[in-house]
Amino acid sequence: MEGLKGEGDSFSQQARVELAPMLALRPILFCACLVVACAKAPDAALFYEQAKPLATAPAPTTVAMSVPESWQAIEIDQPFYLAKYDLPNGGRATVSYLGPNTDSIAMNIDRWMGQWTVPGSTPEEARDFSNELIGDQEVYKLLLKGTLNSTAQLGGGDARDHWMLIGGIMLKEFGAVYLKVIGPADDLEGQAATLFTNFAAANFESKN
Repeated sequence: MEGLKGEGDSFSQQARVELAPMLALRPILFCACLVVACAKAPDAALFYEQAKPLATAPAPTTVAMSVPESWQAIEIDQPFYLAKYDLPNGGRATVSYLGPNTDSIAMNIDRWMGQWTVPGSTPEEARDFSNELIGDQEVYKLLLKGTLNSTAQLGGGDARDHWMLIGGIMLKEFGAVYLKVIGPADDLEGQAATLFTNFAAANFESKN
């Protein structure tokens, strides 16, 4: 075996010299990838396991919330809706409550994302997801522009191109409540900040 060392050992020495700069970069590359991954990661409170506190207040049955004058309140046709509105140019807005279990948050966001496509990307990559303390209420904010494929919620018809989703989520003492606004992007783009502020100030009551 001694007779085989010469050439192979020379190659391994050369390889180590050539690879040394790349190996030295590994910690830097790893850290860079970690930073990128963390920058894109959504808030853990909505997407990963967390303590599930029991509801400390009755489930809401009504909501009082300021909305634009152009919104038209319509009949609530599902028990989980607290309010429902028709918007100009075929849009729709809802405020809903799905129960005290916080597991529903991630599932509901996944359902929203599954209703859209984004040219050259995915809804998960294209969405703008953040949280903000508005007054004394933390609001999780979701914005997305693309093509709405799931049009049954609007009464059916062709996919809606160049539309927008404004989604809001709040964790209350009775569980999570959701604001979902969909409509042409040109109509909604300048309304998000006001809608989130109004949602944060909404008053939820139980009539049971």
